[in-house]
Amino acid sequence: MNILNLLAILAGTPQWSTTCVMTQADQLQGYTIDSVQFQKASPSSANELNVSFTRTWYEDDQCKQATGVTNTTAGQVTLENLISENVFAADWKINHTTQLGAIGISSDGKSIRLATTSFGNSRNTMLSLFQYFAIPTSPHGNE
Repeated sequence: MNILNLLAILAGTPQWSTTCVMTQADQLQGYTIDSVQFQKASPSSANELNVSFTRTWYEDDQCKQATGVTNTTAGQVTLENLISENVFAADWKINHTTQLGAIGISSDGKSIRLATTSFGNSRNTMLSLFQYFAIPTSPHGNE
């Protein structure tokens, strides 16, 4: 896998989503599905994609009953060098801040793993890789 192949897969998939998970963030606690969408950036930015993150909150552990609360943020991600098999260094530029991280892709191209640092300027401070699955439409297939 090279950077150009990964860029094509990321931008060519309508949406990537996590499974339904228990989450506590921003004074909220409940069940969520996190989704991310990538789009090609300007042609002059060969290794850059526009990125949009959406967290949808649900009342139930099956993520069927939405609460009406949705958090969205957007920015850019720049892919850098290969750091291990199918995992690339990534610089996330979100809310006027650059966070170091990584993007990994499964060998079949059907899931990705994303990570960012929450502090510091070293990828060694990444806490975990969150797994997202390729979703052709919405997480429940009804949108």
